[in-house]
Amino acid sequence: MNHPVKDFEDMLQYQCALAAGCDVVVTNNKKDFHEFCRLPFLTSEEFLLQLDYEG
Repeated sequence: MNHPVKDFEDMLQYQCALAAGCDVVVTNNKKDFHEFCRLPFLTSEEFLLQLDYEG
């Protein structure tokens, strides 16, 4: 992992999502993910609303 990030745990979450083939990252800390995340990222509330809308 060679990324300049402020929060190591955010990068771990992102790398795990990539390794698992996830389509989205769910986090309540969206501000830090803008720096490096290439996947869509949603808060838990946004994710649940999206599930409800698609369901």
